[in-house]
Amino acid sequence: MIKTLWLAAIFGIILFVAYGRNIGQSIVTQQLDAVGESSMNIPPPPPVVPVTQTDVIVSSAKDVVKAPQTQGEPVASDSIEPQITRAEATLFDFAGREPAWITVDDNVMGGISQSEVQVDADSGLLTFAGTVSLENNGGFASARSQPMIYDLGSFDGIALRVRGDGQAYRLRVYSEETGRDIAYTAIFETEADTWTEVTIEFSDMVPLYRGFVVNRAGPLNPEMIRSFGLMITDKQQGEFKLEVDWINAVADQQADV
Repeated sequence: MIKTLWLAAIFGIILFVAYGRNIGQSIVTQQLDAVGESSMNIPPPPPVVPVTQTDVIVSSAKDVVKAPQTQGEPVASDSIEPQITRAEATLFDFAGREPAWITVDDNVMGGISQSEVQVDADSGLLTFAGTVSLENNGGFASARSQPMIYDLGSFDGIALRVRGDGQAYRLRVYSEETGRDIAYTAIFETEADTWTEVTIEFSDMVPLYRGFVVNRAGPLNPEMIRSFGLMITDKQQGEFKLEVDWINAVADQQADV
């Protein structure tokens, strides 16, 4: 009897120790799990947005707007004024290397005006001459260069040296963007049998179609010029003659002093 009780006590102690060990391991495991979950409580990364072709186009160099350059301190009114120099690039010197010129007169709309344009490579002159008639609702004669793309984005306008007959003429510039029907136009005066230099700013040229202003055409883009032209109109009938020595692209620049 005593032996049986002693064995039962020993068996109970073994069960108690085993049960306590399991309980302890369970508590430690739960604590470790709790610590692990808290240490991994990191917010998920934001979703990756794929780069599309549109994004690439928008960020291309063509669409980047350049920031304005920082200017220095303003110059006092009593200081030396900056010197302005002119940068020029020859477009036509009429030595026979440029695109040919053709005439377009009012006979395209029933008129009877007549003109001719000649380039003399020996003298380096272009001569535009003829007769303007107001009959049959006519009244103009013109000459223009054959198409050729000119990028004049770094220039401000056009200068030409001319000898006229005292009548007014028009410089016409055609853009690749607006085609051959719209001409950006400016009027210049001439002195009879006298050489004069004329300068016309691109910003002063007005887009015209058959004498009417085309507002939707917008300002002239000097990077996309396709040809140049000369015209006499404005009810100036009779004979005319205009000689041109050269046509240049010009830009005013501030020189260092």
